[in-house]
Amino acid sequence: MSPTKTPLTRREKRRAKRIEEMLDAAMEIALQEGLEKLTIARLAKRIDAAVGALYRYFESKDALVAGMQRRAIGLLRGDLETAFARATDQLCGLSPCQAALAGAVLIAPIYLADAREEPRRHRLIDAWVSDPTSHLADDEARDVNASLALILELVTGRLQFAVDAGALRAGDNLARAHVLWALVHGLDHFRKRDRIQPANVQTPKLLDQALRALLVGWGAEARAADVAVCALTAVR
Repeated sequence: MSPTKTPLTRREKRRAKRIEEMLDAAMEIALQEGLEKLTIARLAKRIDAAVGALYRYFESKDALVAGMQRRAIGLLRGDLETAFARATDQLCGLSPCQAALAGAVLIAPIYLADAREEPRRHRLIDAWVSDPTSHLADDEARDVNASLALILELVTGRLQFAVDAGALRAGDNLARAHVLWALVHGLDHFRKRDRIQPANVQTPKLLDQALRALLVGWGAEARAADVAVCALTAVR
């Protein structure tokens, strides 16, 4: 039985609301001017507050950026869990092996759809995962990485389910999850080219080919991989 959470006091609620307001304003600055331009002083000016007051909430710019990214990742995780549950129902017509394979790579189309639907949040997460510039000190980076690990757990669990079902051979599922994550991020950066590209090299087609290649490389039977990937079009 899960422990009952202690209700927040009025003061804690006010503090939490104030933090959300600060993170919202910081997000606006980051999106309009870039993370490099975001500072505690600039944020204080944006929300008409004293610089010293903000340091009671965030001790540094790194702590502020880490807070923004943790929130974005937490919101993404909630949306992914909802989308996973909905998509799993859509794949119920597949055989157990095919369904396990589809579930193993289900994050790919769902994440690309989320990037389209939540571009502001996606850009912030992308800055953490893909931007070669390091925006955080090591301590804050580890903190954000721990939040991201909760999303990777969603993927590793589904990969292990496919292994247990005999649809994939055993392997390093955490490494596989990172490979899948890197694939999706790379293809997401290709989406802006789709409008000028022939259909066979637009992102949906590239995603299908890449997912088939991964599944077969991880031990899936080719026909089952084809059916599983084709079924994923229903969740896009």
